[in-house]
Amino acid sequence: LELEKIKDESDSHYFNLALVMWKGGDKLTALSTINKALEKNADNIKAKLLKIELLAQLSRMSEAVMFVQAWLATNKGEAAALKVLLALKKAGASTHAIIASLESLLEQTFRRNIVAFLSDLYFEVGLYDKALLSYHKLEKIVKDPSLRAKLLYQIGYTNFITGQMNEV
Repeated sequence: LELEKIKDESDSHYFNLALVMWKGGDKLTALSTINKALEKNADNIKAKLLKIELLAQLSRMSEAVMFVQAWLATNKGEAAALKVLLALKKAGASTHAIIASLESLLEQTFRRNIVAFLSDLYFEVGLYDKALLSYHKLEKIVKDPSLRAKLLYQIGYTNFITGQMNEV
């Protein structure tokens, strides 16, 4: 590969090289190369996304989830990282692994977007008590009337399906 002969040590060079390898079907070498790009610049969003794509294609979902967890721990690009977790979930990553990953982040600090994402995951897998606790935490801090109404609906609906009619 001609790109490999270039003596460029930048993250963008390694990203482009990994992209060519990936498109050529050499996913393992592409993964190794994208790791070099991330060593040069850990904040390279394109490199992060390519690494996650490669891990998913290599059926290494738990590793992909752990990588996103590390990304979220940096407090950079939270919205993008949460969207990636949703995509990984749809691609077959374990919802319970994603929940565990997010819970470990919340042990360090409260983050509204993560609590909101986690609340819906709890609800989806039937952990209604945890969902309600999370929804109530959010209700206390949300100021936007529209978002607050959605939270109150979710609280009421969760109480209804769990038979807690006195709470609806």
